[in-house]
Amino acid sequence: MEGEAGSQSSEVFLEHSFAQLSLLLAKSAIGTHTSDLITDPFHAVQPALVQVMASLKDDYQHAWTLEEMAALLGVSKFQFAHLFKEKIGVSPYSWLQLYRLVRSQELLLHTERTITDIAYRCGFSSVGVYNQLFKRLYGFPPSFFRERYSN
Repeated sequence: MEGEAGSQSSEVFLEHSFAQLSLLLAKSAIGTHTSDLITDPFHAVQPALVQVMASLKDDYQHAWTLEEMAALLGVSKFQFAHLFKEKIGVSPYSWLQLYRLVRSQELLLHTERTITDIAYRCGFSSVGVYNQLFKRLYGFPPSFFRERYSN
């Protein structure tokens, strides 16, 4: 019974995490000026952005540079950063960090790995950066999340 409650709590928290991520993306998009015209020069590139995001997801542990991300799309890093922010609503690096945070939750809940190990396995440059970002997004550190929501 206690295991079921912990599992339900973790599912609720993960759903909340995805909702927060969606809200962050929506908030950052408010006030942007995007054209609905088909003549938008980036309109044809959008499917390629989905492919770039899939590559980032597949190798989220990698220490991606903006140059590497841009190379996947075949544009300059400045064009890529502008395009990504315009179409996705956040910078490429912010999106990747948010994705890493969400992925880290699975390791916190379902493994005995240390928080330091999880931080590095998810691609964070240090455990300090990981703890700071996790706390900023969720309001508490990863250790509390693990204690509260793991089975």
